[in-house]
Amino acid sequence: MAFKITPAHIDWSNATTLTAVDFQDVYHSLQGGADEAQHVYVEANALVARWSSLTDARAFVIAETGFGTGLNFLVTLSTWRKAKADGRIPSTARLQFVSVEKHPLTKPDLIRAWQYWEGFSEITPMLLAQYPDLTPGFHRIHLDDVDLTLIFDDATHGMNQLVGQVDCWFLDGFSPAKNPDMWQQSLFDAMAAHSHEHTTVSTFTVAQQVKEGLSRAGFVVEKVPGFGLKRHTLFGHFRTCGPSLPSNLTPWFAYDTKAVTEQNLPIAVIGAGIAGASTAQALIRRGYAVDVIEKQDFSAGPPPITIQGVLYVKLSASYNPHSAFYAQGFLYSAQQLNLMPHVEWDACGVIQTAFNETEARRQKKFLEDHPYPDSLIQGVSQSQSSTLSGVSLSHSGLYFPQGGWVNPISLCHQLLQGAVVTDNTEVIATTKGPDGWMVTDSKDKQHGPYAAVVVACSYTAKSFVQLQALPTQTIRGQKTFTVPPKHQQLPIKTVLCGSVYITPNSSQSFNFGATFQKNDFESAPRDSDNEANQQQLREQFPALNTWIDMPVAFGLVGFRCTSPDYMPIVGVVPDWAVLTERYRHVYRFKKQVPETSQPVSGLYCNVAHGSRGLSSALLSGEIVASMIHGDPLPVGKQIADHLNPARFHTKALLAGKL
Repeated sequence: MAFKITPAHIDWSNATTLTAVDFQDVYHSLQGGADEAQHVYVEANALVARWSSLTDARAFVIAETGFGTGLNFLVTLSTWRKAKADGRIPSTARLQFVSVEKHPLTKPDLIRAWQYWEGFSEITPMLLAQYPDLTPGFHRIHLDDVDLTLIFDDATHGMNQLVGQVDCWFLDGFSPAKNPDMWQQSLFDAMAAHSHEHTTVSTFTVAQQVKEGLSRAGFVVEKVPGFGLKRHTLFGHFRTCGPSLPSNLTPWFAYDTKAVTEQNLPIAVIGAGIAGASTAQALIRRGYAVDVIEKQDFSAGPPPITIQGVLYVKLSASYNPHSAFYAQGFLYSAQQLNLMPHVEWDACGVIQTAFNETEARRQKKFLEDHPYPDSLIQGVSQSQSSTLSGVSLSHSGLYFPQGGWVNPISLCHQLLQGAVVTDNTEVIATTKGPDGWMVTDSKDKQHGPYAAVVVACSYTAKSFVQLQALPTQTIRGQKTFTVPPKHQQLPIKTVLCGSVYITPNSSQSFNFGATFQKNDFESAPRDSDNEANQQQLREQFPALNTWIDMPVAFGLVGFRCTSPDYMPIVGVVPDWAVLTERYRHVYRFKKQVPETSQPVSGLYCNVAHGSRGLSSALLSGEIVASMIHGDPLPVGKQIADHLNPARFHTKALLAGKL
């Protein structure tokens, strides 16, 4: 069970400082806080000078303990933007800022705090628009050439979950005397595990335990002049001759976090669906040229009837990495969709009904012990669900206020802005040559060279030699479309989900479904499937029978790709032979695990999203792009391991089955 976020409790009565009631310590001075942050963090770490030498190959990474009011981040971002405008930083340079916070401020408190500081009005609206719901875990925010990753978690646990290297540490948070739980040796050791020979650190405090803890972790620290009434602060750098780093408990999932691609070669993405389009957009955001190769006719105009996919998430009754990933993915998708004015999308809410006894028991168990706020998910009674949906419902349910329906075609076209799309082209092979990766299509035409290749073509991904080991399964699904007479409006105000779903109609139609048929590759719609969809809706939502029984306009067939654990398969495609040879004896010699990582070959995949791609694909695309560019991952290590393409093969190795 993840801890439920407890927001910061702030005392606003002091005219000069903001005080955290629970810790009886101050965040910043209301008058000189920004100047103090500039001195202690930006200037002490010589950030502008270090930024001036950045290249396209990798972003500069700052990690912070204690986001608080966000003042350190605002000061850093303001300095970054001014230095770029003055030409002191390369125009292509990027910044990654990671901050962990156990007790985050609410949006109203952030707004109130920001009123005390001038000069950030161009930054705060976009930050506020993406500021996450107070849910545990990682949350990524995009601010042009700067990414902010907020980790709502205990500082040590959050930093241990971080995947990536850090160039500079901001140690903030309340003093060791007021917040001893944070200032532990385990935190300093976690910092060391993410540091390199050029990593620096600075902090307000000069407490002896902090100096000694940093020293034991491998940092050389010294007192430096403070700011205002504070005589000294601490500055330090990481030394390579420090103590050995903590052991990686899952080395078979580790990979080289250095950027592996050069910007002078494009990247190929195979597949223009949601997974491929999301990956392409995340790469374009980082400055890469992207070629997207699609089997279908992507350039054809939109279909005459709007296709409506559903953005919602089915969370496990017990909190686990599966639920954590999908909750984060759902919130990230909703956040990004709200920033895309040209995408056909309606955040009308989603009600997941307790349509049978099994589902009712599952929902009851979920509601008894979950870490999520009402802004993400609420339990609603039969009466409440009826009121929210606008029709009489027979069951209670779970309500997702931020869910709704999305036109996936509209979304893909938006995400692919800036990419070069080659459609009606089926890729049948990927090979790595001396000049880079090449892809071969069904007409034996070569495309490339590419710095990297991302396979995102769903169920056809296993046709590639390098991905044949993936245990994916193909699921056929058929949706049903009806057109009301004279464009009559379906009376529901939210998406309704049971064993099937139905959406509020667009201007032309309403659609519902879908069937779930394993290893069925029939592409033509079947009348029997339309009838099955109608029958399930009649049983679960009888108030809609008038609309359900309208003549069917047509059925639409799609093929989903799923994995055995119903998690997507996202990340570096391993060299299967090397993986097997390196770890095949581990099951017999568990204390002799090789401390090594998987080589980055330049081949990645983003597949197996099943029927939940709208909640998982956008975040997964960001994960792959972060790996390629060498950025910290937007998810924690535990989740990254549960997405890793090697996880099924490794499980068999560790069990002695290979």
